[in-house]
Amino acid sequence: MTNYRFGGLVVVHAANIINNGTITAAGRGFRGGQLGGAVFTYSITDYVSSLPINGGEKGEGIFGYQPEYDLNGGRYCRGAPANGGGGGNSVNSSGGGGGNGDNSNTWTGQGVMIVNVSNPLAAWMLDPGYIANSNALTNSSGGGRGGHSWSHANGNALLDAPGVGLWMGDLRREVGGLGGRPLNNINAETRIYFGGGGGSGHANDNGGTAGSTGGGIVYLVTTSAITGTGSIVSNGNAVPMSGGCHCDGVGGGGAGGSIVIKTPAIVASQNVMVNGGNGGSQLTPAFPGNPFESESAGGGGGGGFVAVSAVGPVPALNGGLNGNTLSNSLTEFPFNGATQGSTGQTGTVTSSFVTYVPTITLTSNSPVCSGSILSFTSAAATSYTWTGPNGFSSFI
Repeated sequence: MTNYRFGGLVVVHAANIINNGTITAAGRGFRGGQLGGAVFTYSITDYVSSLPINGGEKGEGIFGYQPEYDLNGGRYCRGAPANGGGGGNSVNSSGGGGGNGDNSNTWTGQGVMIVNVSNPLAAWMLDPGYIANSNALTNSSGGGRGGHSWSHANGNALLDAPGVGLWMGDLRREVGGLGGRPLNNINAETRIYFGGGGGSGHANDNGGTAGSTGGGIVYLVTTSAITGTGSIVSNGNAVPMSGGCHCDGVGGGGAGGSIVIKTPAIVASQNVMVNGGNGGSQLTPAFPGNPFESESAGGGGGGGFVAVSAVGPVPALNGGLNGNTLSNSLTEFPFNGATQGSTGQTGTVTSSFVTYVPTITLTSNSPVCSGSILSFTSAAATSYTWTGPNGFSSFI
């Protein structure tokens, strides 16, 4: 049975909109994968499973949610169903971010690999996703990938590849949830979507987090203008920090939603935002007797979709940041395999809108003879025009 959703839409049709506050559908889109599980099993590589011991839940997207996933192989593990983020695989890898806008980059589910002072290229060069991408940093459209699985030894992520035995535990394998797919059939006039929900981390010690919700839909129509200094927002939600023992996988961020604005004029001082939500971070694990416990961080949600009919504000449609791990064993690579969501998409839209033309029923005294008066009446009409043969016309 389908688990139906309600809400998630903000629709305004007015002559003018003066916005000095916030018009928002942030976090009102597709739901994140829910946290669950109490036990685990090692070395899971599945993309879909019906067993919660094998991975975290997938985020919601246009394919469906829990009931639909259960009918198609299961709601768990790293595969990304449409624009929903994949769940992190057992043991304790993290969830991928949701997707929505398509920036035209090829989707691989690996997200956007970011190099900085704290997360050097040397660590990414050992990552299976980097190697599979012809030994290059990934730049996938859609959501970011969740980080690596559980380990409990102090290796060196700049020298020791994911999956090698010295990491111990589940070997810090690259089995985080894949980022949700971008939606390549978006059309500002006919078809727009909620942002996809992030996947959940795999958890068995009450220390993980669920995936976050994507942004909803804002649809504004005016016949004149939008003015003011306010914000129009449909960001995806960020994932909170890990909890409890901080020794489980964490969730992926929700994707940005969709904003369509049909108006002849809009001032540049309006802030239009459909950013993806940040993935979750792992605080320093507090697992008794093991100072080098490590899990990972969640993938960032992808940016959303914006179409505005008039020149005005420059929309923000950034991908959400991936989280970090504060494990003592990964100070040289806090991302631990988690990647950022991609930027979203802008489109074009006209300022025209559907005009409602009511159907009016007329009655008359027809038929009448030539030279007689033909009368029309209607309970709904307040005025009319009428044309007939030989250039005849009448109105009231």
